Amino acid sequence: FIFLILRKYKVGLWFSIFGAIAIYTLNPQVYRLTGHLSLAYSCFIPLTWLLLLYFNDGKNLKYLVCILLMLISLLFTHPYMAVVSIFFIGLWGVLSYKLSFDFWKLISVSVLSILLFKFYIYCFDTHIGRPIEPLGFMDPNTLTTLQSIFFSPNYPMHSLYFSIFELPPNMPWEGRSYLGIATIVMMLLGSLGLFLKIFTKRINDITLHINSLLIPSAIAFFALLYSLGVPYFWGGDFIAEWMKELKNIRVLGRFSWIFYYIICTLTVIVIYRVFSRKALLGGGLFAIFLTLNLFEGHYVHSNLSKTITRYKNPFSITSENYINIENKNIEFNKYNAIIPLPFYHVGSEHNVIQYNDNIFYHSQL
Repeated sequence: FIFLILRKYKVGLWFSIFGAIAIYTLNPQVYRLTGHLSLAYSCFIPLTWLLLLYFNDGKNLKYLVCILLMLISLLFTHPYMAVVSIFFIGLWGVLSYKLSFDFWKLISVSVLSILLFKFYIYCFDTHIGRPIEPLGFMDPNTLTTLQSIFFSPNYPMHSLYFSIFELPPNMPWEGRSYLGIATIVMMLLGSLGLFLKIFTKRINDITLHINSLLIPSAIAFFALLYSLGVPYFWGGDFIAEWMKELKNIRVLGRFSWIFYYIICTLTVIVIYRVFSRKALLGGGLFAIFLTLNLFEGHYVHSNLSKTITRYKNPFSITSENYINIENKNIEFNKYNAIIPLPFYHVGSEHNVIQYNDNIFYHSQL
């Protein structure tokens, strides 16, 4: 979908192919492959953006239906993804259409998806005693920090940053959306170029090249602010008290994923526009962007691969730790649950009993 977005912004074919590969190499959702697997679907934010671009072109009913179906699918996969998409859609609607009829179309589709999901839960979810206000809302470990955006959590860049800056040893995992050194450098160069054009009063040149990028840039900025805890840390905590449903979306750091996808995509678009005017300069910048992203991404995927494959599948017949449950003579219809001893309880409730790794591993088996 990143490839299609780049093509919508008239980026060349090969730039779009390799640009999309470079962006996905460092995407922050790849870390979910070690846990929360349903959050590893890295297609949903680019798909949201792409459908909005199609809707913006034609205002066609079929794109509203596609958005509705996408949101319903996301709600049943992992509600966080749907809420992040709705956040994107809402900002796009406000910034693109103000309060026009097209804005209300997008809002209506978003609200309808939530109502359908809530109706399904009401009909089929008989579990009682769910916490109204889950644990963890505004917990610092669930927020993004500027360090987790601009400083690499992985070797070798992590060691380089540590040698230059004083950084906390463990940056929040939930809010990790590291842009990559290439994107950060390109942002600095782009900001410098923008400043120089403003300083030399070449306003028309600026408007010509960045006008179509203003709305996604604004969405990225607001998404970053929200993932940092704004407005709640700035006296806006009454909003969450007034709309307690907001507390169910307690891991705000995941909204920074929007910032990652938009900023990295806009970086490729801007590089291509430089390439269109100055081929040597633009080609050199793109080569640097691609090389550095693949270089950093190699270590990310290499480390994740080692983590994921650390333990062999105990249910595989070829595994040396093979567990054959069929020979245990367990009558499963006589039991409703497994109670691990020593007992642990970890979830979204306010009462938590921690576990040790050994009992957690075996009880999950």
